[in-house]
Amino acid sequence: MNESQIPNSRDTQSNAEKSAELINFEKIKSPDELLSFMKDNIKYGFVGKEDGEIYSPEHEGWRKGDPPEKRLQDPKEVLDSGYGTCWEQVELERHWFEKQKYEFKTFLFMFGKDVSEERPAHTILAYKKDDKWYWFEHAFGSQIGIHKYDNLDELIEDVKKKLIDSALDAKATKADIEKYKLYEYETLIGDCESSEEFLNNIENNDLLLNNENKAELDNQIIKRVFHTQDDEQIKFLLERINKKIQNENKTFVSKKELESYVNDIFERLHDEDYLMRIFEVGDDEKIKEYADYVGLSEEKTDLMEHFAKLRRDTVDEMQIVLAQRKIDSPEKTEKEETIGVFEEQIEPHVREVVYEFNKKGLKTVYSGFWGMEHQSVGFKDDYLKDFEFAKDFLDQMKNKGIVIELESNMISFEVKEKFSLDELKSIWDEIGREMLENINH
Repeated sequence: MNESQIPNSRDTQSNAEKSAELINFEKIKSPDELLSFMKDNIKYGFVGKEDGEIYSPEHEGWRKGDPPEKRLQDPKEVLDSGYGTCWEQVELERHWFEKQKYEFKTFLFMFGKDVSEERPAHTILAYKKDDKWYWFEHAFGSQIGIHKYDNLDELIEDVKKKLIDSALDAKATKADIEKYKLYEYETLIGDCESSEEFLNNIENNDLLLNNENKAELDNQIIKRVFHTQDDEQIKFLLERINKKIQNENKTFVSKKELESYVNDIFERLHDEDYLMRIFEVGDDEKIKEYADYVGLSEEKTDLMEHFAKLRRDTVDEMQIVLAQRKIDSPEKTEKEETIGVFEEQIEPHVREVVYEFNKKGLKTVYSGFWGMEHQSVGFKDDYLKDFEFAKDFLDQMKNKGIVIELESNMISFEVKEKFSLDELKSIWDEIGREMLENINH
């Protein structure tokens, strides 16, 4: 778990010996055999990056002087040298467990980035077999062996306790112990140029969180993703995240998983298609989740659900009628040629106004329901760039619960009451008449 400071002339092996070790490694069939192989062939130590020498506790001068920089070894290099740190030995173990198709995880336990005997940074591999979890250990001298646990949480807690005890025996302080962090990582040591890069990659991506250290990072991620400082919104999102974690029966959750949860909630709460689906089918739980997040009143929620279902029923009916129309009368009428589509392709409450717009030369490109509670007609060109409704007309519409918005190529309005399709048609007819009487085109 720590480093040597005085080099040893590098132990050498013949190519034949190295090849024999590699062949023997590939023949290993069980974790017990792997542990036996590592006891016979792999010792704790590392190779100096600059001098290529081996530094190991079995050599004179271990932990004396300033530590040289390590050369990070991949599994084949560990087999070649016969030495490896816990980080490198775990990569050798990973190589074997991956080839044998075991379910396994690799973890980094650390007490701050200033690694020393009293502040160790130790990696382990844990694997699952027959619904039990096993800690495979070859580099932690007093714990060499395969340790069996009922579940992964029990395993992690036991490793944590043993590492803390070891650190305290090495004169770690309370402040050192308080820096404890746990990471589940997939970073391959062979992809890193230095120990610092290896630790940084893990620290930046793979922090494992429990209830003691999750809340602070929760807040940081939520504020970044949602761009919110609203305490009530943050509280709501924390509840959603913790509920998801509890549903998955997790004691620990990784930083990457947490960010994934937050992003998933963000995407769902801002995905119009998703929102339309939950309101259309009346999914009460998900509708409440959305309403709580954005602070919707019960009245507003009911209004959105009303129009989502009205839109769904309208579109469903249109599809049935259109399919029959194409069978009965596949040719467009003169009126339909003016619009450019079958009239059954246009939502029924805007058909007349769309026809009148096109007849006037105001070519439309879409019309009808728009979003959860809006209606709109979009135009091919900027026909409305100089057009304005009279103030009296806008006030009159506001009194009916209609707020009209104009853009150069679109007219839309927000609905604030549960109008029927016939009532929406009357509104569009009234808006159309006002526009066509006053627009210059």
